[in-house]
Amino acid sequence: MSNIFRRREIPQAVTDLDKIETVTVSFKLHGKVHLIKPLTSSQFFNMVNNFASIADLSKNSQSITGDDLVVMYFKLFNGVCPTLKMEDIEKCTQNQIAALMNLILGKIMGKDLSEQSIEKKK
Repeated sequence: MSNIFRRREIPQAVTDLDKIETVTVSFKLHGKVHLIKPLTSSQFFNMVNNFASIADLSKNSQSITGDDLVVMYFKLFNGVCPTLKMEDIEKCTQNQIAALMNLILGKIMGKDLSEQSIEKKK
C-alpha cells in the first residue's frame, strides 16, 4: 500500500492552550487585590484601540493634561480589571502604571504569569 494512505499519528500537544485561562493573575495595588479577567476578541480589540490612543499622544498636536492621561489609562485597564477605580489610577506612579501595563499585556498575550512560573525562572 502507498505511503499516502498510511494512517498518521497525531502528535502530542506541545502547549495546552486550555491551561492558559485557568491561571488566575492577580496583583495588589494600594492595598487591594485585583484580578485580571480573560478578554473576548471584541474586548481585546477595544483594549488595543485604547492602547493606540495612548501611543498616539506624541503625534497629537493638542496638549494633553495629566487628567486626560489618567482617563486614558483608566479606559485601558478597566476592561481587563473592572475592580480598578479612577482613584486607583490617579494615585499610581508612572512605574506602577508601566508594571501594570506589562502584567496585563502579558496575561492577554498568553504568557504564564503564575507565581510558580516566575519562581522557576529565578
